This record gives sequence, C-alpha cells and structure tokens, in this order.
Amino acid sequence: MTAAPPGARGRYASSTAFLLAVNVASAVLGAGQSVVITRALTPAELAVPAVLFAVTATAANFVDFRLGDVAAKLFGATDPEEPTAARPTRRSVIQFALLGDALLALALFVVAVPLAYVSAALLLDRDVTLVWIAGQAAAGGLGFLVSSAVYVFRLTEDFTRLGWIRLANQGVGVAALVAALAIAPSLDGYFVGVVAVNLLQLVVTFAMAEPSWRRAVGGPLLGRGAMSARAAFRGEVRTALAGGAFGASKLLHRAADVLVVSALGSDRETGLYRLARTATDALYLGYDAINQVQMPRLLAMFRAGDEARLSRDFRRFVAGAGALTAMIVAGGVFVLPSVVDVLFPAYDGMAPIATVLAVAFFFVTGVHVWVWPWLLTRGGLGRFAVRAFVASVAQPAVAVATAAGGLRAGLAGAAGYVAYYVILYPWTVGDLRRRWRSR
Repeated sequence: MTAAPPGARGRYASSTAFLLAVNVASAVLGAGQSVVITRALTPAELAVPAVLFAVTATAANFVDFRLGDVAAKLFGATDPEEPTAARPTRRSVIQFALLGDALLALALFVVAVPLAYVSAALLLDRDVTLVWIAGQAAAGGLGFLVSSAVYVFRLTEDFTRLGWIRLANQGVGVAALVAALAIAPSLDGYFVGVVAVNLLQLVVTFAMAEPSWRRAVGGPLLGRGAMSARAAFRGEVRTALAGGAFGASKLLHRAADVLVVSALGSDRETGLYRLARTATDALYLGYDAINQVQMPRLLAMFRAGDEARLSRDFRRFVAGAGALTAMIVAGGVFVLPSVVDVLFPAYDGMAPIATVLAVAFFFVTGVHVWVWPWLLTRGGLGRFAVRAFVASVAQPAVAVATAAGGLRAGLAGAAGYVAYYVILYPWTVGDLRRRWRSR
C-alpha cells in the first residue's frame, strides 16, 4: 500500500476549493449569459439552437473514442524522460491524443451538418437556415477539441492554471456571445456568437496551457513526436472502443434527450427543457472541480491498491453528494420558481423540470467520480458500456411512457433523464463490489 505524500491531502483539498471557487464564478457568468439569451430569444426560438446542439452532441458521442482517458492511462505508465518502444514519452502521448481528437472534431462537423438538416425539418415548427446548421456544427467541432485539451491538461496537476483557464474561457465566451446578441438580438446573432466563443476558447486554452505542458512533459506540445505513441495507443484499442461504446450509449442520455422532448412536445416546451438543462448543468461545475483534482489521485490509488482509503473515499463522496443534492432539490422546490419569475419571466414552467433534473447530481458527483478511475485501471469498461446502453434505451422509454400518462413533455424528459442514473449506477456499483470482494 502506498501512503499519500506528505502534504498531498492538503494540496488536493486546497486545489479542489480553488477550482470550486472558479467554477462558482463561472456559473455566475453563465447565469448572466442565460439571462441575456432569454431576453433575446423566446422559448420557441431557443428550441432551434437546442435541437441543433443536441444533434451535434449526438454526433459527438459517435466519434468520441475517449482518447483523453487512454492518454490518462498511458500517462501514468510512461517514463517522463526515458521512452522505449513500448513506453513513449508523456509528451507524445498527449500530442497523439490531441491530434486524434482534432481529426475527430473534423469528422464531427462532416457528420453533424446533414444530421441537423434532417432533424430540424422533422422536429421544429419553423424553417432553419443552412448557415445556422453549419455554425452549430463548427462550434461543436471546436468545442470538442477545447474539451479534449482541458481534459488532458489536468494530468499536469497544475490545478491553479487549470482554474484560470476555465475562468478565462468562461469570461471570453460570455463576452463574445453577449456582444454578438447586442449587435444582432436574433438567431443570426446567436449562431455567430457561438462560433466566435468556441474559436476564442480554443486559442485561450492552448496559449495558457503551453507553459505548464513544457514543465510537465519536457517540451512544447506543438512539434514532431506524436506518432511515436501510436503503438502504445494501438495497444489500448479495447479501452478506446469500450470508451467509444460508452460515448455512444450516452447518445440518448446527454444529447438526444432534447430531441425526445422536441418530438413529444412543442417548440416552447423544448425551449423550457433546454433552459432547465442549462441551469442544472451548471451544478456539475462542482463535480468538475472535484473530478479534475481527484481523478489523477484516484488513478494512483487504484494502481497502488490502497483499498482502505478507496473505500473511505467512496463513502465520503456518497454522503457529501447526498446532502448537497437534498439541499439543491429543496432550493428547486421553494426558491427556483421565484428566481424564474424575476430573471426568466417568459420561461414560466421551467422550475419543476430543473428540480427533477437536479436529482442526477447525486449519481454524477457521489458515484461516477469514483467508478470511472476503477474502470480505467482495473477493467470492466466493456460491461459498463453495455449497462450504459441498456440505461440509455430505458431513458426515452420512460419519457414516452410518462408523457403518455399525462406528464408534460419537459417533465417526462426529465423523468427519463434521471431514470438513466437510477438504472446504471446501482447496477454498476453492485457489480464492482462483488468483484472487489472476490479479489
């Protein structure tokens, strides 16, 4: 068993607190951005970017092979300075992952445009221009690469810079979108803004990350050397395919749920659901703060076989997430309706949808943060992907069934969204516990 280095616990705690503070500031900026968007667009108009974003995100799930997770696995197994044929440099590992994701981002654009064109014609009541479709697809591809860069950056464990990158990206994004809507308060302005946002965030991310990468991997990311990691990545094909299968299973969960709501209800109901999803997605900024710091730590603990600390951490995550979720749901019931009346008066009916969606916070923050490092280090990604696929199929089935029972489309979509977690994670944790006891 490997003990934590002296001072490590305090460093991880302070890093988590810093990133949480950064994410709270980002959430405040995001809330201001949402207010501006809802002042410029009606709920029915918001359904257009909601559907186009959902289609792009759906396509992203098909092309995402979780190269960042493969890189995280290889990063800890490589020698920083003495590569061999089987163990490339850490620099080449990161380069290869980012190069692969850049190619996948291009593929995402090519796939998303025709899918969005067909989906908009089928699901929306109004005409949608090709410029809007191409703009959302381009923004999706750029955002895919930004997310990849931020995801692998945490391997440097420079959490302070990571926080500043996140805050700078959020500030630049809010400023660009608000400026676009101030000039043209319409769907045209919105789509120009989202392209500008993702392009600026890509530049900011790489510019701010470069000094930390130089220190962590012994050289700049830009340059030759990526292909020396090809053999190592080829050896992780099963991990990549399992990660891709898990991404595909999220098709009906994190992406196509908006499309299901659009098919079940009106454009206005779709706009309400989209705003509710935006509001509750802000909750996961807290999860991001925990995960960005704890992921490298948990990977190291699983590799070292530190069973006692892992078990203690799991109980701590579950208890903390349970208490936070209870407070969030209470706020959704008693406080959020008044907030909606003041800030989003045209979006009456959003609060109940957001309150139901918030229940998922418990599973993401309390369970997934611990489960994913287990799967990466000790296997089981294939089984997890199968279970996730079953849960993702159940999600729209629950939405359709509850809508048929008389529930509003937005609430039905939220019920299906939470059902995904209720099915997937108790099933997964039970399996992992059985495997743990049999070790």
